[in-house]
Amino acid sequence: MAENDNEDLLADLVAIVSSFTARLYGQRRAKRTTEALLEQLQREDK
Repeated sequence: MAENDNEDLLADLVAIVSSFTARLYGQRRAKRTTEALLEQLQREDK
């Protein structure tokens, strides 16, 4: 039973870390997309 509990805790930890990393990479992608869009708009204004 204790081994099964450890496996459950490990699976939960992996899920939490995966969730946070997905959110972090999503925010980075959104920031890069926004920066690229602003850069393109500035080039079009010139």
